[in-house]
Amino acid sequence: MSMAWSDRRVPMPSLDEMLAIEVGCDGCGRGKRLDSGALARLCEKGLRQISDVRSRLVCTECGERDRLSLIPVFRRAEQGLRTSRAA
Repeated sequence: MSMAWSDRRVPMPSLDEMLAIEVGCDGCGRGKRLDSGALARLCEKGLRQISDVRSRLVCTECGERDRLSLIPVFRRAEQGLRTSRAA
């Protein structure tokens, strides 16, 4: 999966704008969700972008690093959740 940000007009979203990240291994099919608590802990470690997180992930089933798919789940203002742009 390419980690290139395709929409150059919009800045790459930061982890604090995300509710979760869905992680899937294209090698073995295992899936996991990094919830808001896990993202908060990653931010405390100095990680700010999804590309920073990708470099630290390894599939616990097969040990794959390069074939992980990361899909961000964004916070939505209409759900009453905080967004950094609405501040």
